[in-house]
Amino acid sequence: LCAFIFLWDDLFQHLANYASENLEAMNPPLFLRFLNLLMNDAIFLLDEAIQYLSKIKILQLEHDRGEWESLAPDARREKESSLQMFGQLGRFHNIMSNETIGTLAFLTSG
Repeated sequence: LCAFIFLWDDLFQHLANYASENLEAMNPPLFLRFLNLLMNDAIFLLDEAIQYLSKIKILQLEHDRGEWESLAPDARREKESSLQMFGQLGRFHNIMSNETIGTLAFLTSG
């Protein structure tokens, strides 16, 4: 296992060095393209999480102002279900963005 970790670390160090030396290349190195895609994924996940948090805030404000009280029971259940779903999706996107950023940090640390 230690040998595998050493080889893995050595491989990533080699890819990072090659990418660093060829930043201005016409065709960017594979590692650099991979990091770029990983950053795009992190940005996408964070953006989605913020959108879900915004939807949660709107629903919570409606609830706090008592707007749900005048709704039919089916409509109220729908709002409660949406609030729960947005919470789960927001949590998932936050966790995944955190993991993605952690991976980026691991791959780019010296």
